[in-house]
Amino acid sequence: MFIRRNDAFEFRIGGQFKIRHAGTEVGYSIEYDYVAKVSGALRLLHKTARTAIALKDGTLEIVFIDGDVLLVPPDLHYEAWEMSGPNGLKIVSLPGGGLAFWSARDPVDPVEP
Repeated sequence: MFIRRNDAFEFRIGGQFKIRHAGTEVGYSIEYDYVAKVSGALRLLHKTARTAIALKDGTLEIVFIDGDVLLVPPDLHYEAWEMSGPNGLKIVSLPGGGLAFWSARDPVDPVEP
């Protein structure tokens, strides 16, 4: 699989998560009662990630270039997060833990008629 440095990845979080910022860790939830409390997490939108690691147990850890860290543990009943990347790459945290993968396709040059 070849991924260019400037290729974009998208993440969707479907459960609880934590953000470490300046030595402080804050927990968030997307539960309906807590939606207003998620606004602090908006600070991560459009930031550049240094690393993104999906652990075998379904945990996601993203470290941003400014040192902020996003941690998403697996959820017992739902997909806690999913990631989409270039050429169809997809990784999903499975309910109860573990990961599902869809491999990226090799880019194909368009065929001219």
